[in-house]
Amino acid sequence: MDEQEPNPFATPTVAIESAIPEFDPDVQMRDFHFGKSLAKWMLICFVSGAPSFLIAFNLGPEYIFQAVAMASGIMTFVAVYVFIESREATRRMLMDRSLRIAVRVGYITRVAISVIFPVALIVDMFCGVFSVGITSSLLGGDFGPRPRGYDESQGLAFTFAWFYLTTLVQGVMLNIVLGAYTLIVYAFVLLFGGAKRSPVGN
Repeated sequence: MDEQEPNPFATPTVAIESAIPEFDPDVQMRDFHFGKSLAKWMLICFVSGAPSFLIAFNLGPEYIFQAVAMASGIMTFVAVYVFIESREATRRMLMDRSLRIAVRVGYITRVAISVIFPVALIVDMFCGVFSVGITSSLLGGDFGPRPRGYDESQGLAFTFAWFYLTTLVQGVMLNIVLGAYTLIVYAFVLLFGGAKRSPVGN
């Protein structure tokens, strides 16, 4: 069937809308845009990490090194998220409407929790206690302070490594919790949401 020619007498708004093809995420795979993906994940990850910054600044006096180490850890997760989103397999999976809803609900919930005080501190502190224990057992030190015998430069390097590793461990734990929550939401969407599942493989 031949495509309908655009109406030359249409208003500019109608003409523009008719010229833009409709996008159906249930049957079409989204294109990957690096800039949009990077901005999105930086916003999500840094907002989600805000409570951890507040907690971390009570663990040691070298605030700049702590902040840089934690920001580096967060940027590590941003890079991983951007890479995962750039994969065709990921974008093909998200053609499943139920999965898209579950993922959005999961991350919206995570961001919302991060800005609700004191819920955010309780959630992050719970995972933070375990991450601090794991990091201390691996690197030594007691809640971030450098071990005895370290000079100034070694101590600052240790502080950076300690908080960077703690951020990574805590991030992994929070993602495990978030993943489990998202799976529960996915199950509820499939059961009660009536969201149709689209074929994700050709």
